[in-house]
Amino acid sequence: MKIRFSFVSNSSSQSFVVYKDKITLDQIEAIKNHITYAKQILEWEPSEYDFEWIIEEKEKELIGDVSMNNFDMETFFDEIELPAGSYEFSDEYF
Repeated sequence: MKIRFSFVSNSSSQSFVVYKDKITLDQIEAIKNHITYAKQILEWEPSEYDFEWIIEEKEKELIGDVSMNNFDMETFFDEIELPAGSYEFSDEYF
């Protein structure tokens, strides 16, 4: 049985920061490759309206931003089990 996750948000722009010292290497790779991971591991059926986040990797953090947000990264973080306090979202750019 396939389960479809709804990765949809109505925000027009959003950003996040993930603190790398609080998550695993597998979680870092999942975030950096979130579209591929969602398709392959979560069996998500993408729509034409799902926009990939721009992920910038820094020494101690991952920073993501998107100008048109249809991929619900917060739900994705729940699915890959990021611990509480390991990330923050904002409507402003980090």
